[in-house]
Amino acid sequence: MMVEISASVEADAEEIVKHLREADKTGIEMLGLDGTTALKAEIKNANCCFTGRVDGEVAVIWGVTSATLLSDSGFVWMVTSKQADKVPFIFARRSQLELQKTLQLIPRLYGTCFAYNKRSLRWLTWLGAEIGKLNYHKGIAQYPFTFRRV
Repeated sequence: MMVEISASVEADAEEIVKHLREADKTGIEMLGLDGTTALKAEIKNANCCFTGRVDGEVAVIWGVTSATLLSDSGFVWMVTSKQADKVPFIFARRSQLELQKTLQLIPRLYGTCFAYNKRSLRWLTWLGAEIGKLNYHKGIAQYPFTFRRV
């Protein structure tokens, strides 16, 4: 299996939307968003945004958007395709490495995870995220999470 990471381009959004994991597809639908349009906007507006490919197919896109240019914190987001399931150990290890690299640039990362997405909550916890108290945004149950540079 060939795994590669590169800077994201808008065409990556079009590709991943066709193959999203059910949990990511459900989350986008619950928010009432068009997946391709929303991801293209996130890629365009992110301070940094990367695409992970497995055998040439998009497996994951993640990005970080800071509130301001000089901010020491940023909102991190990620969507995954079924391709990521083909390399769970590589995905986990690369997640650790990429998180540490990102925290060197932006010392505090925060985000939200849909409460129904138990798999992602386990992954975030394994990566060392501080998981906050359940809250609701637009009627959707979510957990806030934070990563801090140590």
